[in-house]
Amino acid sequence: MDVMVHIIISSTLNTNHLNHNTDNHNKEYSLSSVHSLISLIASRITSHKKFKLNNMDLCYLNTIIYHFSSSNFYTQTYALITFLNFLSKSTPSMFNKIILSRSWISTLLCLIKSTNLSVRNIVLKCIFKIIDYDNDNLTENKENILRNKLKTKPKLLRILDELFCNPHFPLLLELVFTEKNEFTLNVISKILLILCENLPITTLLIHRNDNKSKNDQLLSALIEFVLNSNSEIKLNGAASLSCFLSHSDSTNSNDPNIALRILSSRSSQNSIDNNNRGLIAFYEMITNKEISSYNINNKNRYLNANNISKAPSIGCTVISAISSLSHNSVFIKQFINTKNGLSIITNEILNGIASPINNEYIAFEAAQILRNVCRNPKNMMKFLKDNVCECLLNFIKSNSSQLKFIDICVNELLLNEKYIVLMMIKIIIIIFKMD
Repeated sequence: MDVMVHIIISSTLNTNHLNHNTDNHNKEYSLSSVHSLISLIASRITSHKKFKLNNMDLCYLNTIIYHFSSSNFYTQTYALITFLNFLSKSTPSMFNKIILSRSWISTLLCLIKSTNLSVRNIVLKCIFKIIDYDNDNLTENKENILRNKLKTKPKLLRILDELFCNPHFPLLLELVFTEKNEFTLNVISKILLILCENLPITTLLIHRNDNKSKNDQLLSALIEFVLNSNSEIKLNGAASLSCFLSHSDSTNSNDPNIALRILSSRSSQNSIDNNNRGLIAFYEMITNKEISSYNINNKNRYLNANNISKAPSIGCTVISAISSLSHNSVFIKQFINTKNGLSIITNEILNGIASPINNEYIAFEAAQILRNVCRNPKNMMKFLKDNVCECLLNFIKSNSSQLKFIDICVNELLLNEKYIVLMMIKIIIIIFKMD
Protein backbone atom coordinates (compact mmCIF):
# COMPACT_ATOMS: atom_id res chain seq x y z
CA MET A 1 0.00 0.00 0.00
CA ASP A 2 2.77 2.43 0.92
CA VAL A 3 4.61 1.62 -2.30
CA MET A 4 1.50 2.36 -4.37
CA VAL A 5 1.05 5.73 -2.68
CA HIS A 6 4.71 6.57 -3.24
CA ILE A 7 4.37 5.73 -6.93
CA ILE A 8 1.25 7.90 -7.25
CA ILE A 9 2.90 10.90 -5.57
CA SER A 10 6.12 10.51 -7.55
CA SER A 11 4.22 10.26 -10.79
CA THR A 12 2.13 13.31 -9.98
CA LEU A 13 5.13 15.39 -8.94
CA ASN A 14 7.51 14.42 -11.70
CA THR A 15 5.32 14.01 -14.76
CA ASN A 16 1.90 15.59 -14.27
CA HIS A 17 3.02 19.16 -14.88
CA LEU A 18 5.03 18.07 -17.96
CA ASN A 19 2.19 16.25 -19.65
CA HIS A 20 1.28 18.30 -22.72
CA ASN A 21 -1.61 16.01 -23.69
CA THR A 22 -3.84 17.18 -20.82
CA ASP A 23 -4.36 20.79 -21.73
CA ASN A 24 -7.81 20.88 -20.14
CA HIS A 25 -6.43 19.69 -16.85
CA ASN A 26 -3.59 22.18 -16.96
CA LYS A 27 -6.08 24.97 -17.44
CA GLU A 28 -8.17 23.77 -14.56
CA TYR A 29 -5.38 22.99 -12.07
CA SER A 30 -2.29 25.15 -11.66
CA LEU A 31 1.11 23.76 -10.75
CA SER A 32 0.80 25.43 -7.35
CA SER A 33 -2.42 23.54 -6.70
CA VAL A 34 -0.78 20.25 -7.65
CA HIS A 35 2.10 20.92 -5.26
CA SER A 36 -0.36 21.78 -2.52
CA LEU A 37 -2.22 18.51 -3.11
CA ILE A 38 1.01 16.49 -3.04
CA SER A 39 2.09 18.24 0.16
CA LEU A 40 -1.29 17.50 1.74
CA ILE A 41 -1.18 13.81 0.75
CA ALA A 42 2.34 13.45 2.16
CA SER A 43 1.37 15.07 5.47
CA ARG A 44 -1.73 12.91 5.85
CA ILE A 45 0.13 9.68 5.06
CA THR A 46 3.07 10.38 7.36
CA SER A 47 0.72 11.42 10.17
CA HIS A 48 -1.01 8.03 10.17
CA LYS A 49 -0.17 5.97 13.25
CA LYS A 50 0.76 2.93 11.11
CA PHE A 51 3.16 4.86 8.89
CA LYS A 52 6.77 3.72 9.18
CA LEU A 53 9.58 5.73 7.65
CA ASN A 54 11.78 3.84 5.19
CA ASN A 55 15.07 4.77 3.57
CA MET A 56 13.32 5.17 0.22
CA ASP A 57 11.15 7.93 1.75
CA LEU A 58 14.21 10.11 2.25
CA CYS A 59 14.23 10.90 -1.46
CA TYR A 60 11.34 13.29 -0.72
CA LEU A 61 13.56 15.57 1.37
CA ASN A 62 14.37 17.68 -1.69
CA THR A 63 10.66 17.96 -2.43
CA ILE A 64 10.04 19.06 1.16
CA ILE A 65 12.69 21.76 0.80
CA TYR A 66 11.08 22.91 -2.43
CA HIS A 67 7.68 23.11 -0.72
CA PHE A 68 9.20 25.10 2.15
CA SER A 69 9.96 27.87 -0.33
CA SER A 70 6.48 27.84 -1.80
CA SER A 71 4.43 31.01 -1.63
CA ASN A 72 1.33 28.87 -1.05
CA PHE A 73 0.57 28.80 2.68
CA TYR A 74 -0.98 25.32 2.67
CA THR A 75 1.86 23.78 0.66
CA GLN A 76 4.37 25.19 3.13
CA THR A 77 2.42 24.11 6.21
CA TYR A 78 1.81 20.56 5.00
CA ALA A 79 5.50 20.22 4.10
CA LEU A 80 6.47 21.25 7.63
CA ILE A 81 4.12 18.63 9.07
CA THR A 82 5.64 15.99 6.80
CA PHE A 83 9.16 16.95 7.86
CA LEU A 84 8.20 16.82 11.54
CA ASN A 85 6.75 13.34 10.99
CA PHE A 86 9.98 12.29 9.28
CA LEU A 87 11.97 13.42 12.32
CA SER A 88 9.56 11.85 14.82
CA LYS A 89 9.33 8.45 13.10
CA SER A 90 12.92 8.01 11.95
CA THR A 91 15.38 5.52 13.38
CA PRO A 92 18.72 6.89 14.68
CA SER A 93 20.48 6.00 11.43
CA MET A 94 17.75 7.62 9.31
CA PHE A 95 17.75 10.65 11.57
CA ASN A 96 21.48 11.11 11.03
CA LYS A 97 20.97 10.86 7.27
CA ILE A 98 18.27 13.54 7.43
CA ILE A 99 20.38 15.88 9.55
CA LEU A 100 23.49 15.45 7.41
CA SER A 101 21.61 15.95 4.15
CA ARG A 102 21.51 19.74 4.53
CA SER A 103 21.51 22.64 7.00
CA TRP A 104 18.01 22.24 8.41
CA ILE A 105 18.40 24.71 11.28
CA SER A 106 19.10 27.60 8.89
CA THR A 107 16.27 26.50 6.61
CA LEU A 108 13.76 26.29 9.45
CA LEU A 109 14.79 29.61 11.02
CA CYS A 110 14.00 31.34 7.75
CA LEU A 111 10.38 30.29 8.29
CA ILE A 112 10.24 31.71 11.82
CA LYS A 113 9.32 35.06 10.27
CA SER A 114 5.92 33.66 9.25
CA THR A 115 2.95 35.67 10.50
CA ASN A 116 0.97 32.46 10.99
CA LEU A 117 1.12 30.97 14.49
CA SER A 118 0.69 27.38 13.30
CA VAL A 119 3.68 27.62 10.97
CA ARG A 120 5.86 29.11 13.70
CA ASN A 121 4.84 26.41 16.16
CA ILE A 122 5.65 23.59 13.74
CA VAL A 123 9.00 25.23 12.94
CA LEU A 124 9.83 25.44 16.66
CA LYS A 125 8.73 21.84 17.17
CA CYS A 126 11.03 20.72 14.33
CA ILE A 127 13.99 22.64 15.78
CA PHE A 128 13.37 21.17 19.22
CA LYS A 129 13.10 17.67 17.75
CA ILE A 130 16.44 18.08 15.99
CA ILE A 131 18.35 19.17 19.10
CA ASP A 132 16.52 16.85 21.52
CA TYR A 133 16.31 13.70 19.36
CA ASP A 134 19.15 11.80 21.04
CA ASN A 135 17.61 12.28 24.47
CA ASP A 136 14.31 10.75 23.37
CA ASN A 137 15.90 7.71 21.74
CA LEU A 138 18.50 6.55 24.25
CA THR A 139 18.36 3.16 25.94
CA GLU A 140 17.51 2.71 29.59
CA ASN A 141 20.96 1.43 30.57
CA LYS A 142 22.78 4.29 32.33
CA GLU A 143 26.20 3.33 30.97
CA ASN A 144 24.86 3.27 27.43
CA ILE A 145 23.12 6.60 27.99
CA LEU A 146 26.36 8.28 29.05
CA ARG A 147 28.35 6.61 26.25
CA ASN A 148 25.83 7.65 23.61
CA LYS A 149 25.62 11.20 24.94
CA LEU A 150 29.40 11.56 24.85
CA LYS A 151 29.42 10.19 21.31
CA THR A 152 26.71 12.55 20.04
CA LYS A 153 27.90 15.63 21.98
CA PRO A 154 30.04 17.08 19.13
CA LYS A 155 27.12 16.78 16.71
CA LEU A 156 24.79 18.47 19.17
CA LEU A 157 27.25 21.30 19.77
CA ARG A 158 27.59 21.93 16.02
CA ILE A 159 23.81 22.12 15.66
CA LEU A 160 23.43 24.40 18.69
CA ASP A 161 26.23 26.66 17.49
CA GLU A 162 24.55 26.91 14.10
CA LEU A 163 21.27 27.79 15.81
CA PHE A 164 22.72 30.43 18.13
CA CYS A 165 24.87 32.10 15.47
CA ASN A 166 22.17 32.19 12.81
CA PRO A 167 21.12 35.77 11.91
CA HIS A 168 17.46 34.78 12.34
CA PHE A 169 17.95 33.56 15.93
CA PRO A 170 17.03 36.99 17.42
CA LEU A 171 13.65 36.62 15.69
CA LEU A 172 13.09 33.44 17.70
CA LEU A 173 13.96 35.30 20.91
CA GLU A 174 11.64 38.15 19.94
CA LEU A 175 8.70 35.74 20.09
CA VAL A 176 9.20 35.52 23.87
CA PHE A 177 8.15 39.17 24.22
CA THR A 178 5.48 39.33 21.53
CA GLU A 179 3.80 35.90 21.67
CA LYS A 180 1.28 34.86 24.31
CA ASN A 181 0.62 31.33 23.07
CA GLU A 182 1.61 28.87 25.82
CA PHE A 183 2.73 26.11 23.45
CA THR A 184 5.03 28.51 21.60
CA LEU A 185 6.63 29.79 24.79
CA ASN A 186 6.99 26.28 26.20
CA VAL A 187 8.89 24.99 23.16
CA ILE A 188 11.14 28.07 23.06
CA SER A 189 11.91 27.64 26.78
CA LYS A 190 12.98 24.04 26.13
CA ILE A 191 15.17 25.07 23.19
CA LEU A 192 16.89 27.79 25.23
CA LEU A 193 17.39 25.40 28.16
CA ILE A 194 19.27 22.96 25.90
CA LEU A 195 21.35 25.88 24.56
CA CYS A 196 22.26 27.06 28.07
CA GLU A 197 23.04 23.55 29.30
CA ASN A 198 25.49 22.82 26.52
CA LEU A 199 27.01 25.88 24.84
CA PRO A 200 29.94 27.65 26.59
CA ILE A 201 28.90 30.62 28.71
CA THR A 202 31.35 32.85 26.82
CA THR A 203 29.42 32.08 23.65
CA LEU A 204 26.01 32.60 25.24
CA LEU A 205 27.03 36.00 26.62
CA ILE A 206 27.66 37.33 23.13
CA HIS A 207 25.27 40.25 22.75
CA ARG A 208 22.54 38.79 20.51
CA ASN A 209 19.81 41.28 19.73
CA ASP A 210 18.59 43.70 17.12
CA ASN A 211 20.21 47.09 16.73
CA LYS A 212 17.24 48.94 18.23
CA SER A 213 17.54 47.49 21.73
CA LYS A 214 20.32 47.76 24.29
CA ASN A 215 18.99 44.83 26.30
CA ASP A 216 20.42 41.34 26.12
CA GLN A 217 17.66 39.37 24.39
CA LEU A 218 18.67 35.92 25.61
CA LEU A 219 18.93 36.84 29.30
CA SER A 220 15.81 39.01 29.04
CA ALA A 221 13.89 36.09 27.53
CA LEU A 222 14.97 33.78 30.36
CA ILE A 223 13.85 36.34 32.94
CA GLU A 224 10.42 36.54 31.30
CA PHE A 225 10.19 32.74 31.42
CA VAL A 226 10.91 32.72 35.17
CA LEU A 227 8.10 35.24 35.70
CA ASN A 228 5.67 33.30 33.50
CA SER A 229 2.62 31.80 35.19
CA ASN A 230 3.13 28.36 33.61
CA SER A 231 5.11 26.12 35.99
CA GLU A 232 6.99 24.22 33.25
CA ILE A 233 8.02 27.40 31.42
CA LYS A 234 9.00 28.95 34.75
CA LEU A 235 11.20 25.98 35.66
CA ASN A 236 12.89 25.89 32.23
CA GLY A 237 13.72 29.59 32.50
CA ALA A 238 15.04 29.24 36.05
CA ALA A 239 17.21 26.24 35.12
CA SER A 240 18.62 28.18 32.15
CA LEU A 241 19.49 31.23 34.27
CA SER A 242 21.00 28.94 36.88
CA CYS A 243 23.44 27.65 34.26
CA PHE A 244 24.88 31.17 34.01
CA LEU A 245 25.04 31.61 37.78
CA SER A 246 26.54 28.14 38.31
CA HIS A 247 29.31 28.98 35.88
CA SER A 248 30.14 32.09 37.90
CA ASP A 249 29.99 30.18 41.19
CA SER A 250 32.10 27.26 39.89
CA THR A 251 35.13 29.55 39.56
CA ASN A 252 35.03 30.07 43.35
CA SER A 253 35.80 33.70 42.73
CA ASN A 254 32.34 35.03 43.57
CA ASP A 255 32.48 37.09 40.39
CA PRO A 256 29.34 39.25 40.31
CA ASN A 257 29.69 40.20 36.64
CA ILE A 258 27.36 37.52 35.24
CA ALA A 259 24.70 38.17 37.90
CA LEU A 260 24.98 41.91 37.24
CA ARG A 261 24.65 41.23 33.52
CA ILE A 262 21.40 39.38 34.21
CA LEU A 263 20.01 42.21 36.33
CA SER A 264 20.92 44.88 33.79
CA SER A 265 19.51 42.90 30.86
CA ARG A 266 15.95 44.09 31.55
CA SER A 267 16.93 47.65 32.37
CA SER A 268 16.67 50.61 30.02
CA GLN A 269 19.79 52.02 31.63
CA ASN A 270 23.27 50.63 32.00
CA SER A 271 22.89 50.30 35.76
CA ILE A 272 20.41 48.27 37.73
CA ASP A 273 17.22 50.07 38.75
CA ASN A 274 14.43 49.68 41.28
CA ASN A 275 11.83 46.95 40.68
CA ASN A 276 14.14 45.34 38.16
CA ARG A 277 12.52 42.26 36.62
CA GLY A 278 15.81 40.38 36.83
CA LEU A 279 15.94 40.77 40.61
CA ILE A 280 12.26 39.85 40.90
CA ALA A 281 13.10 36.71 38.91
CA PHE A 282 15.87 35.95 41.42
CA TYR A 283 13.36 36.23 44.27
CA GLU A 284 11.00 33.88 42.43
CA MET A 285 13.82 31.35 42.04
CA ILE A 286 14.34 31.43 45.82
CA THR A 287 10.75 31.52 47.10
CA ASN A 288 9.23 29.03 44.64
CA LYS A 289 9.98 25.76 46.42
CA GLU A 290 9.72 23.62 43.29
CA ILE A 291 12.34 25.77 41.57
CA SER A 292 14.48 26.47 44.62
CA SER A 293 15.03 22.77 45.40
CA TYR A 294 15.58 21.77 41.76
CA ASN A 295 19.12 20.50 41.23
CA ILE A 296 20.08 20.67 37.56
CA ASN A 297 23.15 18.52 38.17
CA ASN A 298 21.15 15.48 39.29
CA LYS A 299 18.13 15.89 37.01
CA ASN A 300 19.94 17.16 33.93
CA ARG A 301 19.24 15.15 30.80
CA TYR A 302 22.63 16.02 29.29
CA LEU A 303 25.02 14.31 31.68
CA ASN A 304 28.17 15.78 30.15
CA ALA A 305 27.05 19.43 29.99
CA ASN A 306 29.93 21.71 31.01
CA ASN A 307 27.90 24.61 32.35
CA ILE A 308 26.27 22.72 35.23
CA SER A 309 29.18 20.74 36.65
CA LYS A 310 28.76 20.24 40.41
CA ALA A 311 25.84 22.65 40.46
CA PRO A 312 23.90 23.10 43.72
CA SER A 313 20.14 23.64 43.80
CA ILE A 314 18.82 26.67 41.97
CA GLY A 315 17.85 28.51 45.17
CA CYS A 316 21.34 28.09 46.63
CA THR A 317 22.90 29.32 43.39
CA VAL A 318 20.80 32.49 43.45
CA ILE A 319 21.65 33.24 47.11
CA SER A 320 25.35 32.91 46.25
CA ALA A 321 24.86 35.33 43.35
CA ILE A 322 23.09 37.87 45.58
CA SER A 323 25.90 37.51 48.12
CA SER A 324 28.48 38.41 45.47
CA LEU A 325 26.37 41.42 44.42
CA SER A 326 25.81 42.62 47.98
CA HIS A 327 29.23 44.32 48.07
CA ASN A 328 27.76 46.87 45.64
CA SER A 329 26.05 49.69 47.57
CA VAL A 330 23.78 50.49 44.61
CA PHE A 331 22.59 46.88 44.53
CA ILE A 332 22.00 46.84 48.31
CA LYS A 333 19.70 49.83 47.98
CA GLN A 334 17.77 48.08 45.22
CA PHE A 335 17.76 44.82 47.20
CA ILE A 336 16.18 46.54 50.21
CA ASN A 337 13.53 48.37 48.18
CA THR A 338 12.49 45.68 45.67
CA LYS A 339 9.82 43.24 46.87
CA ASN A 340 11.35 43.20 50.37
CA GLY A 341 14.41 41.15 49.44
CA LEU A 342 15.82 41.20 52.98
CA SER A 343 12.72 39.41 54.34
CA ILE A 344 13.15 36.71 51.71
CA ILE A 345 16.75 36.03 52.78
CA THR A 346 15.96 36.03 56.51
CA ASN A 347 13.07 33.65 55.95
CA GLU A 348 15.38 31.25 54.10
CA ILE A 349 17.88 31.45 56.99
CA LEU A 350 15.23 30.66 59.58
CA ASN A 351 13.07 28.16 57.68
CA GLY A 352 14.57 27.38 54.29
CA ILE A 353 17.62 26.46 52.26
CA ALA A 354 19.97 28.92 54.00
CA SER A 355 19.47 27.42 57.44
CA PRO A 356 22.81 26.61 59.16
CA ILE A 357 21.45 23.15 59.88
CA ASN A 358 20.66 22.41 56.22
CA ASN A 359 23.56 24.04 54.41
CA GLU A 360 26.39 25.81 56.21
CA TYR A 361 27.96 27.14 53.01
CA ILE A 362 24.75 28.83 51.82
CA ALA A 363 24.10 30.05 55.38
CA PHE A 364 27.50 31.75 55.26
CA GLU A 365 26.59 33.38 51.91
CA ALA A 366 23.34 34.64 53.46
CA ALA A 367 25.30 35.96 56.46
CA GLN A 368 27.46 37.94 54.05
CA ILE A 369 24.32 39.54 52.64
CA LEU A 370 23.16 40.58 56.13
CA ARG A 371 26.59 41.95 56.95
CA ASN A 372 26.70 44.07 53.81
CA VAL A 373 23.18 45.36 54.45
CA CYS A 374 23.96 46.55 57.99
CA ARG A 375 27.08 48.42 56.86
CA ASN A 376 24.85 51.30 55.79
CA PRO A 377 23.33 53.09 58.83
CA LYS A 378 20.27 53.95 56.75
CA ASN A 379 19.38 50.26 56.62
CA MET A 380 19.45 49.70 60.39
CA MET A 381 15.74 50.04 61.07
CA LYS A 382 14.94 47.76 58.18
CA PHE A 383 17.64 45.43 59.42
CA LEU A 384 16.09 45.14 62.87
CA LYS A 385 12.51 44.74 61.63
CA ASP A 386 12.99 41.70 59.39
CA ASN A 387 13.79 38.98 61.94
CA VAL A 388 17.51 39.58 61.50
CA CYS A 389 18.20 39.21 65.23
CA GLU A 390 16.75 35.70 65.11
CA CYS A 391 19.07 34.95 62.23
CA LEU A 392 22.09 36.23 64.16
CA LEU A 393 21.26 33.99 67.10
CA ASN A 394 20.94 31.03 64.72
CA PHE A 395 24.40 31.76 63.34
CA ILE A 396 25.95 32.17 66.77
CA LYS A 397 24.48 28.83 67.94
CA SER A 398 25.89 27.06 64.89
CA ASN A 399 28.94 24.81 65.27
CA SER A 400 30.40 26.13 62.02
CA SER A 401 33.57 28.15 62.45
CA GLN A 402 32.75 30.05 59.28
CA LEU A 403 29.45 31.26 60.67
CA LYS A 404 31.23 32.76 63.67
CA PHE A 405 32.20 35.39 61.14
CA ILE A 406 28.74 36.82 61.76
CA ASP A 407 30.14 38.32 64.98
CA ILE A 408 31.65 41.01 62.75
CA CYS A 409 28.16 41.85 61.58
CA VAL A 410 26.96 42.15 65.20
CA ASN A 411 29.91 44.34 66.17
CA GLU A 412 29.34 46.69 63.27
CA LEU A 413 25.72 47.01 64.31
CA LEU A 414 26.68 47.73 67.94
CA LEU A 415 28.89 50.60 66.80
CA ASN A 416 25.67 52.48 66.07
CA GLU A 417 24.71 53.56 69.60
CA LYS A 418 21.31 54.73 68.40
CA TYR A 419 20.24 51.12 67.83
CA ILE A 420 21.90 49.34 70.78
CA VAL A 421 18.88 49.49 73.09
CA LEU A 422 16.42 48.43 70.39
CA MET A 423 18.58 45.48 69.38
CA MET A 424 19.13 44.30 72.95
CA ILE A 425 15.38 44.44 73.64
CA LYS A 426 14.65 42.35 70.55
CA ILE A 427 17.29 39.77 71.49
CA ILE A 428 15.93 39.48 75.05
CA ILE A 429 12.40 38.98 73.71
CA ILE A 430 13.64 36.28 71.34
CA ILE A 431 15.48 34.45 74.13
CA PHE A 432 12.39 34.47 76.34
CA LYS A 433 10.30 33.07 73.47
CA MET A 434 12.85 30.31 72.94
CA ASP A 435 12.67 29.38 76.64
